[in-house]
Amino acid sequence: MRTSSGLGLDTLLVRTAQDGSRSSMRVKAPLVGGFYFSDLVVMMLSAMYRLLCSCSIAELLDLMYFMFVYHTTHLWRDVWSRPAGLSFFHAYMLCMMRKVMHVMPFLPPRICLSSLSMAPFLRWRTGGAAAILIRAYGHHKEDGFRAYWMRSVPASSTASPPPSSRTVVLYVHGGGFALGSVALYAEPLLRVLSYTKGHHVECVALEYELAPKARFPSQLVEALRCYAHLLERERIPASRIVLAGDSAGGNLVMSMLLCLHGQGYSRLGGRTWSSLPLPARAVLLSPWLDLRRPSHPCAAPLDIVTSANLHQFAQVYTQILPRPRRVAGPASRLVRRLLRSPSYPCIWLRTWLSQPLWLATRAVEAAEARTDAVPCAQLYDTNNDHPVMNHVNVSPVLGEWHDIAQRVNLSVLWGEHELMAEDIAAWTRRLPRVDTYVATHDWGVHVWPFLNALLAPSVAEREWGLWQMARAMVGVPMALSEPTSPPSSMPSDTDEPEPDEQAQRAWDAELQRLHVKT
Repeated sequence: MRTSSGLGLDTLLVRTAQDGSRSSMRVKAPLVGGFYFSDLVVMMLSAMYRLLCSCSIAELLDLMYFMFVYHTTHLWRDVWSRPAGLSFFHAYMLCMMRKVMHVMPFLPPRICLSSLSMAPFLRWRTGGAAAILIRAYGHHKEDGFRAYWMRSVPASSTASPPPSSRTVVLYVHGGGFALGSVALYAEPLLRVLSYTKGHHVECVALEYELAPKARFPSQLVEALRCYAHLLERERIPASRIVLAGDSAGGNLVMSMLLCLHGQGYSRLGGRTWSSLPLPARAVLLSPWLDLRRPSHPCAAPLDIVTSANLHQFAQVYTQILPRPRRVAGPASRLVRRLLRSPSYPCIWLRTWLSQPLWLATRAVEAAEARTDAVPCAQLYDTNNDHPVMNHVNVSPVLGEWHDIAQRVNLSVLWGEHELMAEDIAAWTRRLPRVDTYVATHDWGVHVWPFLNALLAPSVAEREWGLWQMARAMVGVPMALSEPTSPPSSMPSDTDEPEPDEQAQRAWDAELQRLHVKT
């Protein structure tokens, strides 16, 4: 039986019940980071298929060109000059993500991180247990939002506690308001929940509409409607609700708190949100708290985002830019030259280059997938006189936080090596009460707990950030000590191989903890 690092508990939930036998289990260490070889195959095939269905041939050729040039020039220098504490695979993946975000920050990441691309990988990693642990929640047309309800164990395995005794985390994912999906975050969120044993913690992950289809304040309204739904329909007390989010999701969580406090758009989407109570706590991971041009524009050498692509996403979100942009490569420049020729061969070639290679279900709708090819320096509008950027619900750092911090328990995590580190640190110093944790390790980059969960070489590094997030969600101060026994770890997560009998006893203990009968 194959098991995945960190999600072995979910794999076993389904496969043990199906097989009815435990003797076939075979413990293996991940190949690189938290990935097995089969994980890499499934992920790459799924992403490549969706890229072929959603990107035009010109965009794919440009992407291949940029990756080839980077591999033959600066990549190996960047990887070999990595800090001593960063593994080769971890550094390589950070460099690759940074390069893609620099030249084509919208479409390829949007496709690879979409639910269509990530769902096959999620099903593979969890052995199908995602269908048991996750259920759809809310309907966009009827309720004004769409989300997914997650539990670390099946709802049927234990009696559901009353609303007054369970904690519900409303999680808003990041991605510059234009990237990401719940399928991307489902595995690490399930692992976070597994650390909250005894606290009856569940998670509602919001699947908000992405830019450029939806612009400010559409995403904010969806998040507020989901919060109101938990209060009014599910009867969850505000004292048992935790708002959490990373990056752009952290921005939306901060904007929600300002709206609930009566700042900025206290009335939005047909209702007055300041009439609702504030939640008990909020957990912010690398929050994007200022969408104006960063006050520290120098690129962080280890971070996966740059000032240029952050500012572009901010302008797309606020409707300053009508469409996302990408750096023009040879194929894009060829298409532009072909537009000047009326000859039939040029028209045919231009049309062929502008269409996907594989005609099937697109991960991004054709209208949303349109991007403008520009020189590198023009990824964003250089005119900074846009008043919308100074709105408190766009750049929530401009709001008044003293009273909110007194009434809501705030926990903030970020990395020392990320681009927004100084902005986040300066904001937290203004708060009268806040629990903070700064990852000073070499892997302390933007949204480091989620990146480490898959890329870090050891179990301790993969679980460290998730454990800290779980502590923040249940109100335990974040600590410098390491978790003694990661509850989401399975025998496949050990650094040293274990005998099969010892590994089997560990599996049996975990199954008993999860109330799973075999």
